[in-house]
Amino acid sequence: MASFDGISDKVQMYLHAEQNEKAEHLIDSLAELDPRQLDSEWGVATNISQYMLAIIYNSIGVSYKQQGDAALHEDDTERMVMAATGAERCHEKAFDTYGMSADDVLFLPANYPSNKYLISILCELGGAKYALQKMAESRKYLLLCLRIPAVDDDTMRWHAAASDYLRLLDGKPVQIAVHAQTVAPSARHPQVLQVSGNVLEWGAYTMPRQDEYLVYLDEAATDYLQRHGYENPHALAGHVLVLTSDTTGDLNHPLLLVQVV
Repeated sequence: MASFDGISDKVQMYLHAEQNEKAEHLIDSLAELDPRQLDSEWGVATNISQYMLAIIYNSIGVSYKQQGDAALHEDDTERMVMAATGAERCHEKAFDTYGMSADDVLFLPANYPSNKYLISILCELGGAKYALQKMAESRKYLLLCLRIPAVDDDTMRWHAAASDYLRLLDGKPVQIAVHAQTVAPSARHPQVLQVSGNVLEWGAYTMPRQDEYLVYLDEAATDYLQRHGYENPHALAGHVLVLTSDTTGDLNHPLLLVQVV
């Protein structure tokens, strides 16, 4: 039997060639083995091989998602759904192979340590369910993701991604306050500002972590800025901008300016 490193390299080769199905079938064949045999072959402690398989399943699911995102960008709905189905299947296999159920996560003690792999699996599974419009299931896994403490940049990023999906599921405007560090007009759309800075307030779930926020200056916002003496958008840097999303709750869409503090 190949070593774990050999298996991992082969999976990466398949994923690089966009042969996700071959990578998935390879891991399926290993998941059918007795876990004790696999632990022994790979020289790891009891059940650790199952965690290793779960991590690989999760990475294959992410690769499917990337294919789905590309298909969505090209308006190829059929290919997007096929890729999202593959992602859902692999993330479900990852969760099952990890040896936990939704109830296990739901009843974790308050002092349960952070687990970056489980957070990732739950976030990606919830996202795949969202792509397939399985909204109730999506919300379940995304909320489970947020139950596990985030302690570093990776886990905070997955929490933020899960929260972004939950805001979309809520389907209502979201208001945030950003302490702007840089503000500049978009080169392509002068009425849109590119704002980066620290999010101070964000309402429900966890803090958004977008690198920048787009702010559309409609007539009301333009008039507000002129009345308050902000003729140059760069002058907004250093101020707190209160922004609101549209009714979708999507913070990746251009936001509207509510107030400058």
